[in-house]
Amino acid sequence: MRTLYFAAGLFNGSDKTFNVFLNNELERRGNRTFLPQRDGFEFGRLENELKNFLSSEIVPFAVNDIIWTLDIGKFVTESDFTLAKCDEPLDPGVDVEMCAAHFLGKGVIGYRTDVRSPYGSLETPSRGIHPFSEMMSDVFISHFDNLVRQEQINPYFSNLADKIIGGIKKLENQEGRWNPSNKKCIMEIEDVAKYLFSGIEIINSPEGTLEVVKRYSEKVEHIRKTYGPIFIA
Repeated sequence: MRTLYFAAGLFNGSDKTFNVFLNNELERRGNRTFLPQRDGFEFGRLENELKNFLSSEIVPFAVNDIIWTLDIGKFVTESDFTLAKCDEPLDPGVDVEMCAAHFLGKGVIGYRTDVRSPYGSLETPSRGIHPFSEMMSDVFISHFDNLVRQEQINPYFSNLADKIIGGIKKLENQEGRWNPSNKKCIMEIEDVAKYLFSGIEIINSPEGTLEVVKRYSEKVEHIRKTYGPIFIA
């Protein structure tokens, strides 16, 4: 049984409702999930308990420390895959969890239901998402299915769950760059950086920029294979 971690906003009713519907579909397919709004701490209760042991000045820091440790140190670490909701505005916590999962060697499934595209065109495979979020995804899913009536809710989430499981199976079959036997590390980025930038004294000079462009064009397929996710529309 694979374990999936939900990296998604959970600060309002809309977010929580979306998470519950999608979580139900994924669990129905036999997956174990970590859903922070269900499995994590209730902020108010945690804060009240901490006040019995710590000074009021320390409590906010303690809440952050404990939540961070639970999400990254347990949920992400003990999961096989992280599911990252990449709708606008991008949540900083989700971005960090994507990075942590990526460099821990966990498969990262980014998915987008938002038709806004502040960083590019909807015509591109990444649908105008911020490029850093794209690069932290091993699979990137676009899900723009129509949802205007109540009877469309279940098919909407069923279809999204199917896309997520399909993406996971592609990674499990080693069609993507994800390799669970080897933890990701910053070295893969360092290696590309050394190739692109080493020996160039002023990178943003006309000469430096030209040299970077030449080097990139010679290794573009290798670099895109290193960074690029599998796209699923």
